[in-house]
Amino acid sequence: MKKAFAALALLICLLLVLTSCGLLRNTIEENIPGGRQSDDPNDTDEPNDTQGPNTEQPGTSQDPGTKEYRLSSFADLWTDLYDENSSVLSKSQEFLLEAAYPALSFVTAGQYDMLNLFNQEGRFEGKLLLAGWDGFVEKHGPNFTFGYEGIREDDGWAPSDKAGDRLVEQGNCQLEDGHYFVEHYTEQDSVKISRTNTDFQVMSDGSIVCIYQSGNLFDARGDERPSSTVVYVRNGRGQFHIVVAKSEKGTDYDNILISDHGDIMKADAIRIFEQAGYTINYSGSIVGDTFVLD
Repeated sequence: MKKAFAALALLICLLLVLTSCGLLRNTIEENIPGGRQSDDPNDTDEPNDTQGPNTEQPGTSQDPGTKEYRLSSFADLWTDLYDENSSVLSKSQEFLLEAAYPALSFVTAGQYDMLNLFNQEGRFEGKLLLAGWDGFVEKHGPNFTFGYEGIREDDGWAPSDKAGDRLVEQGNCQLEDGHYFVEHYTEQDSVKISRTNTDFQVMSDGSIVCIYQSGNLFDARGDERPSSTVVYVRNGRGQFHIVVAKSEKGTDYDNILISDHGDIMKADAIRIFEQAGYTINYSGSIVGDTFVLD
């Protein structure tokens, strides 16, 4: 029953990912971040005359012919690679719920892009379409910063979700460097009761390494029971590796950043997680057309 409920909750979140990214999806056809140019030589980013005189403000349009950088471009790159591995993962007898965790980090990516519909340079603010919180995105070429902040008006569906909770998300993305980082946390009476941060980096072989960390002070029943999870995924063409580890740190954990460790392989992730005080739950890889646990 618990697994069925968790799977349903994950499915709902993944549908939000597909919705938010699909609204402005620019499919990446090359194995590099940054999007693609239009095949139509007459198709430019110049605003149409029917858009009115104020569509250029705030921000400055990109020069015609340049790559169309959007925040959701990184989500597309991850998804393109994951789709190639999903057919094998879906056949596995193992319950690989954590393999989908990284994609949850992109739920708001398309919503931030919608604050800047004409893909201009500068800072843009407004309410996120699905989340409803006041958010912003700031774009400088292939580099982005983004975030939102809001106060929960009513108690949520989880017992620990209370009216007055402060919800914050903040992140940054450097598309040409192949990097994406986002952190989300919830504060209750100035105490962080839940926290999630996800770090992505495109490696030299075209695969993407992700370190996903989350922590909670309360369990699903609302009882105080600190727990935390860390997940390593290497997602690429012809390769997929995962390590999942647990601890009782709650929200009081140190960030494990890819930039501190370089090109992390599965064995490296196991060592790093254990040194950080986590206990390995499982690890495995796709071998041929089968997912195999270590």
